[in-house]
Amino acid sequence: ERIGKVDFTEHCGSQRETEKSGLYSDGSGGARNGPPCLRRAGAGAAKLSFGVDPEGNLSLKAISVFGAGVPGNQTVPRAELQGAIGAAAINLGRPSEALIADAKYITTGLQRVFARLDLGEPEEVYQSGSNSDLWEQTIAAVKAGELPRIATKIKSHRKLSEVGASPEEV
Repeated sequence: ERIGKVDFTEHCGSQRETEKSGLYSDGSGGARNGPPCLRRAGAGAAKLSFGVDPEGNLSLKAISVFGAGVPGNQTVPRAELQGAIGAAAINLGRPSEALIADAKYITTGLQRVFARLDLGEPEEVYQSGSNSDLWEQTIAAVKAGELPRIATKIKSHRKLSEVGASPEEV
């Protein structure tokens, strides 16, 4: 019963929003994906825009998706970063409130970027390291306003019964 009905009064008082959007990213890959010579990581992102009528009925208004391989080393952290870069590419129109990802590497990394950006020093966050090339692109997306200034971590691999549940209920 939770899927299909949205009550925004908990977050917005008695005023209900008429549209809400979510920006999601993910990456995949890893050591158990076959022989190293064939192993490839992948990345994806989706932006979903929902409409909500006065009774709280939810309807999908628009969807944008991104999918790509991962340049360079085929690792899950690089795939997660590539997903965030893809999310920036499809975050057009009405801005999303947050980037939602299941990788702490992304959410805590972006929080560090936001903090350094506020201090005027974003370039110093990830200038070295094996993923600095992708962090450079991610920082550029943050500076250009293509990624929201909030990154939210969600649990990955949820059971169907947990879909639509709040994080406190899972």
